[in-house]
Amino acid sequence: MARKLSTILLGAALTLRLVLPAIAQSAAQPSVAELKQRFEQGRLLYSSGQYAQALTLFARNLAIDPNSKGSLLFSALACIQLGEFSKANADLDRFLQLEPHNAEGLIAAIKTKQALRRDHEVETLRRRLKEDRAAGLEPRLKVMLSYEREVIYQSDGSRISILENFSADGNYLWLYLLLDKDKKTIKRRLELAAVPTVDQTYVLGETRVSETGVSGYKIYQRYSALPSYDTAKTDALVVLLER
Repeated sequence: MARKLSTILLGAALTLRLVLPAIAQSAAQPSVAELKQRFEQGRLLYSSGQYAQALTLFARNLAIDPNSKGSLLFSALACIQLGEFSKANADLDRFLQLEPHNAEGLIAAIKTKQALRRDHEVETLRRRLKEDRAAGLEPRLKVMLSYEREVIYQSDGSRISILENFSADGNYLWLYLLLDKDKKTIKRRLELAAVPTVDQTYVLGETRVSETGVSGYKIYQRYSALPSYDTAKTDALVVLLER
């Protein structure tokens, strides 16, 4: 009887040694369904403008799976909205290792590295984006007219969006949009455009509508050669932020 009881106890002990670690691991590691649910919750928070809350959920997923593509991308997008460009850059570097031709990732990385003044890396990514567009690697990229290269947040909640144009004719190079607090209403729109003359020049201007409703084109700067990105941006900001 004692020997039988001893055998039963030994068997129970062995069973516990096998089962308990599995239970502990199950408790510590969420299921794939739980990770997906958390990611979708994060996306909803991101879409509603709750970027910090969304970032917390993406971070929890990445702590478990550092190669989660969706969480890496949306973590970076949330960081951009919060102005945390160094964190966004780290997430995007990892994401583009996994998805080197993802258009949304490339555009976000261009924007991030522009904010961090990593000019050489910006140019490398811009070339890749244009090459991918020409190669038709992503259908949605092919139909895009422009992409946001830089975003500059203002203290009043508005923002300035600087877009690079994909126009095939090349007349419009850069667009400078001053957006309202809702980030959708355009308050001002400037453009750096090429003037197709014998001696090609470039102008920084915008269409203005007078109080009488008559529209006209206002030129603020003329350039005898294509200005650098920083030069044109500086001139555009002076106009956009004039009071």
